[in-house]
Amino acid sequence: MMPSVSRKWLAIVGLALISLTSCSGDASSPSESVPPDPLGLELGDGTYDLEGDVDNSDSSLHYEIFVRTYCDSDGDGVGDFAGVASKAGYLQSLGVGAVWLMPINPSNSYHGYDVNDYYSVNPDYGTMADFESMVETLNEHGIDVVIDMVLNHSGLSNPWFSESYKDRQADDGSADSKADWYVWSDESGLNYHSYADAYYLGAFSPSMPEFNWDCAAFRDEVKKILGFWIGKGVSGFRLDATRYYYEFNMEKNVGALDYITDSARSFDPGCYIVGENWTSGSDYYGYYDSKIDSFFDFETSFGTTNGTTIVSAAAGVTTADQFTAKIESAQKEVKNRNPDGYNSFFVSNHDMDRPSDYLYGNFAKLGASLTYLLPGTPYIYYGEEIMMVGTRGDENTDALRRLPMVWGSGHEDEECDFPEKGMSYLMMHVEQVDDGVYDLLDDPMSLVNHYRKVGEVRNSIPFIRDAVFTAIPTGIRKMFAYELTGKGEGEKVIVVTSGEKVSTAVDLSDHGVTGIVNEIRSSNRKAKLEDGVLSIAPYSTAVLSVA
Repeated sequence: MMPSVSRKWLAIVGLALISLTSCSGDASSPSESVPPDPLGLELGDGTYDLEGDVDNSDSSLHYEIFVRTYCDSDGDGVGDFAGVASKAGYLQSLGVGAVWLMPINPSNSYHGYDVNDYYSVNPDYGTMADFESMVETLNEHGIDVVIDMVLNHSGLSNPWFSESYKDRQADDGSADSKADWYVWSDESGLNYHSYADAYYLGAFSPSMPEFNWDCAAFRDEVKKILGFWIGKGVSGFRLDATRYYYEFNMEKNVGALDYITDSARSFDPGCYIVGENWTSGSDYYGYYDSKIDSFFDFETSFGTTNGTTIVSAAAGVTTADQFTAKIESAQKEVKNRNPDGYNSFFVSNHDMDRPSDYLYGNFAKLGASLTYLLPGTPYIYYGEEIMMVGTRGDENTDALRRLPMVWGSGHEDEECDFPEKGMSYLMMHVEQVDDGVYDLLDDPMSLVNHYRKVGEVRNSIPFIRDAVFTAIPTGIRKMFAYELTGKGEGEKVIVVTSGEKVSTAVDLSDHGVTGIVNEIRSSNRKAKLEDGVLSIAPYSTAVLSVA
């Protein structure tokens, strides 16, 4: 959970895009009327050359889902666990290895970040049995389940809060007392809110009282919560607001993260943990002194007014060489702190405006290729693969960034209502995409099928999550090249992605390239490698073997 991201930079991006188009390259199928390629690249067959299901048996690609708006299985307008389970095959077809579910606990809000009961599920989404059935179905399709764990604050209606007040008033120091579970004060102060004759800390909202992480009894409860959900089949946790356990005190926050990690791994040694740490520089990398696997790299993933990011690179605002140098630097910073840690990259998430205003057509494809062929655990935000729209604007609700998934023709009954019921009228002002998932799956060169191909290519590099990233400068503005090196013998490939508008050649003869082992033919032209020189079509990717 974080404040909204400024969109002032769109004017900058817009200027950069004036001279560009979202042309689809050559025709989607071979034709004699198609002019020859200037570099002699042969036409493909008009598809992404996907054969059957994408292998996700060892995938480190993740997919974020807001259950409330993802898929409705029973016609009540609300997404549910059964709906998510029904899309297990689709998620597998994207090459996804894990899903991150936004909060699934009972809550007073539509979004769920004010938890009222950490040991049950939101009845809008189904029963606990439905949840366990969903986990089982996803697991059967090779997909792990990661759930949002909100441990900085609870909901104001959580019984723990009122019990804490009563125990505090009674000066109850017994083993069962919750007097110290929350941060209380006898005086008002910044971000403190009144409750009867006392004040509690609630930096995010008055409806979200903050836990006291110095309380041993509360920490014991955290361990029980983690064990409970691991017992329900959960494979990992996304930790909300990790900088706020101790209000920006990095050293104490790292200690809390280590406690969470140790607790979770006492139940499941392989438990995956990723944290939200919306900051940059040393305030970001310093948190890798903790034991958790990863943090979302906001600085590199999503640009606002400046910086070198995935979005700015895909949009053509920053150069390819700037981007690959930034990724290499970011990985080194992480590994210096935690050799086993890695970044989590993304194009957007539930706290951000969707990027479809400026990453559209081939730019959206380029953004996907850049993001999901990086080391670490990259995340797809649901609907990104169909270029869904949604911006917060002046309406003061992030629900506009979390709109219902569009499944397409014949699947309209699976689509959900506007998530925040009291503001449903806003849907009248949203011009959402016309083509849903199943419409685009029928289009061989669609964005959905591009995502599927990127997933296939990523999963064909089994060491990619933990690979060492080494930038290869090309001197070509939108020619991205880098080496991925694993720990085992022969674990090395070079990835080249072109954002150029025309077929372009890049000399890689100094890097020992020996052949093309996989490619993403976004412009329906086959890459070729001759004497170490790679010729590649617009918006396409080639994975090269190395001697």
